[in-house]
Amino acid sequence: MKSLMCLAAATFLSACIHAQQAWTVDDCMAFAVENNREVRQARLTLDSYAALHRQAKVAFTPALSGSVGAQTSFGRSVDPATNTYDNVSNFNNAYSLAFSLPLFNGGALINGLKTAKANRLMGKTALRETEDNVMLEVFAAFIDVAYYGKMVTMSEAKLDESETTLKQTRKMFELGLKGQADVAQLEAQVAGDRWNVTHQRNLHEGAVLTLKQKMNYPFGDTLVLDTSCPVPQPVPGTASGEIVDYALANNATVRKAYYSALAADHEAKAAFGRLLPTLTVNGGYATNYFKSLDGGQFPNWKSQMTNNRGTYIGVTLSVPLFSRLSGLTSLRVARNDRRIANEQYAAGREELEKLVLQAIMDRDAYRRETLQMQEKVAADSIAYGITRRKFEEGLMSPIDLKTAAATLLESRANLERSRLTLVMKCKLVDFYSGTPLIGNKD
Repeated sequence: MKSLMCLAAATFLSACIHAQQAWTVDDCMAFAVENNREVRQARLTLDSYAALHRQAKVAFTPALSGSVGAQTSFGRSVDPATNTYDNVSNFNNAYSLAFSLPLFNGGALINGLKTAKANRLMGKTALRETEDNVMLEVFAAFIDVAYYGKMVTMSEAKLDESETTLKQTRKMFELGLKGQADVAQLEAQVAGDRWNVTHQRNLHEGAVLTLKQKMNYPFGDTLVLDTSCPVPQPVPGTASGEIVDYALANNATVRKAYYSALAADHEAKAAFGRLLPTLTVNGGYATNYFKSLDGGQFPNWKSQMTNNRGTYIGVTLSVPLFSRLSGLTSLRVARNDRRIANEQYAAGREELEKLVLQAIMDRDAYRRETLQMQEKVAADSIAYGITRRKFEEGLMSPIDLKTAAATLLESRANLERSRLTLVMKCKLVDFYSGTPLIGNKD
């Protein structure tokens, strides 16, 4: 009891410490992989494919069945001693053991095993695809949280600055240096900035809620995030053609389509094999015990089990002659499924190639856009500083100050959006290149 209490206390303390730590994007993705419901479903599907694969392996072994029966008859029945009908009550106890082993069935067993193996491999890649998609969705949701969190900070800073300017303008109005219109316009600007702060906070809370949903994180629990997302430094990377080739050979979505087409091919071969004759060897062992309930002398159970035993072995050839077109229909459907799977595999390769090239183009474009926005923010900051100083000197109107402040805030917001989008595109290109989405993930 004492050990259980210590273990519970240690678990609670660990949970409290973990809750106080800020979650990085890798922590969020790792939590989502372990708790996301789609990932759990993919794991269960893989387990089903593994069970079917084991069943396909065991199908090559003989099928063995045994039976035990007891029967009591009353009235007219056949007397096994005289083989004549008599009005007696009998008791019969029978035992049998039978086996069957297919020698040839048109390759249905072999193709069934290959189909099951392809399905199991497809299940593995489907699980990896689901995990990758969940991690990418969590990463995108984390980027949204980081962006709106930054927007909240910037809007609050702008509100503080607007309130400071309003205080200064009111003092200047008392001294006769500013007019009532200037104060009214600055009050309207402060009111607009307060609305913007509330709006950005609502957007941030919605983004956090979406992130929790993607992670399957309890909505009522607090989630402290480390939203520092540094932009990866550009390094001499691999050519786009090499990235495309690697993605086509290793991407889980394409691999899943490949195994699906492979399974459909083996299933079509198995459907054709089911139209061919089958050859099966079978055998068995049987014995029984009999006695009359109306009396008489009968050998004991042990001796009858020995004397009445019999064995048999035989070979059965089964030729399908007419099955109301079910075999031909199954073959036609299987071949169509194979063609559909091949088309889906080809379409998946084309779509992936387009996505990889688009990701590379977006990464390079957002890197250039981020550099240009940094220059624009620097220029707008200088322009806003000059406009503010001239406003204090009475050379600029509140409208000019509001316009300059709005332009600076928009430039900073666009810079943050470009920077975080660049982080996302760099992560996506690295993923297509073979870099794990989680830094410490095997």
